[in-house]
Amino acid sequence: MLSYSPSGTALCNFSLATNYGSQDKKEVCFIDVVLFGKQAEAASQYLSKGSAALVEGRLTLEKWQDKETGANRSKHKIIGNRVVFLGQEKPGQSREPGDEQDLPF
Repeated sequence: MLSYSPSGTALCNFSLATNYGSQDKKEVCFIDVVLFGKQAEAASQYLSKGSAALVEGRLTLEKWQDKETGANRSKHKIIGNRVVFLGQEKPGQSREPGDEQDLPF
């Protein structure tokens, strides 16, 4: 989702799904990502559900207390500084080397 800060900086927040395991048993982990500036605008334009991307950045840990239960909560988030948009895959079709699009923002 693309939004803008009061100072006009573009912000893009999305969840990145990572898959691990075999076809019979897959583990999926969702990691929140936030991008800024031109990276945010490009991600908003080129990424959609199911798009393949590589995100580089720093990992942060957010901590808070649940208002309803009072339990301590936490989650990891990536503050991205670079996104590589990988080639589009169609069902039954694999990516070819060189299909990656690394936008130099």
